[in-house]
Amino acid sequence: MSITKEQIDNANQGMMAQHETEFQVLQSRLVEKGLSVDHIIDQLQHFQVAIPSWALGAGGTRFGRFSIGGEPRNLSEKIHDVGLIHALTQ
Repeated sequence: MSITKEQIDNANQGMMAQHETEFQVLQSRLVEKGLSVDHIIDQLQHFQVAIPSWALGAGGTRFGRFSIGGEPRNLSEKIHDVGLIHALTQ
């Protein structure tokens, strides 16, 4: 499944007003506690999500493997899925 940057932007735009309102509330609370909002934002921009390879496969136990639809079938599809997760966490 491919998700374009335009689709991500459109989904984000639909929630922007609520996000801005909630951010203003959070920002005022952080300032009241003497925390630097700019520093926190800078730290969040450097945050990276690590995706272990086993997170992209089927679930399973010692008794069997439980496949689900959309599961990557090979390394190329896993790399594509990791790219999608990366795009969604930017």
